[in-house]
Amino acid sequence: MSDKVRVITPIYRPDKYYLREAIASIEAQTYKNITHVIVWDNYDDYYLDCVDYIENRLDTFQIMCRERVGVSSARNIGLDFNRSDYNYVVYLDCDNWVEPTFIENLLSVASEHRVVTCSQNVYEMRKLPASTTVRKATIPNNFKEAILDHNWIDLGCIMHPNDIRIRFDTSLTRLVDWDFIIQFSKQYRFIHYDKVLSHYRMHNDPNRISNSESFPENLKIIKNKWGCK
Repeated sequence: MSDKVRVITPIYRPDKYYLREAIASIEAQTYKNITHVIVWDNYDDYYLDCVDYIENRLDTFQIMCRERVGVSSARNIGLDFNRSDYNYVVYLDCDNWVEPTFIENLLSVASEHRVVTCSQNVYEMRKLPASTTVRKATIPNNFKEAILDHNWIDLGCIMHPNDIRIRFDTSLTRLVDWDFIIQFSKQYRFIHYDKVLSHYRMHNDPNRISNSESFPENLKIIKNKWGCK
């Protein structure tokens, strides 16, 4: 039996066009043994048309959180839902998208003891027209030590095994992905698939969590937790 892959997408006040593009990129995957779990964070009826659109998609589950729970809790909810039903996990934010072979390519080099990464295009949306850069998810030879010095990898570039021991830290409001990746670096070997398979929009909206929350406070938490430099 082929491995079951779960795609987790937390949604908080999404751009409706971007959301549909994200969902369409999962529908277009060449690897088909996929379940797409969408967690609505602070859902309200304004997005009812999006919910109706998603309901018509195959192998998609929607979880509604009427209160704001935050991205870490939303991802944990996606991980915990019917946890025995999948072998590997990937993450797709609602304003990004992936190539049709994203899951097939990463799974082709995954094993029980590997976390797989890929390269990523980054679109700087503050510029019109948006500029494009390529972010290489390079894996240093001393990765277990290097990850404590720098966040090398975006979460949207990763496929990891289903591991009940590892969860997102709900006390963090920034650097959540870095903390999560550090946890996996303690348990697994990372391997890189050197091809651009993921596409990331870098926004300049001051209301976004990544722009509005205190970076120094969360960096201090990470350093104290893991002994980062």
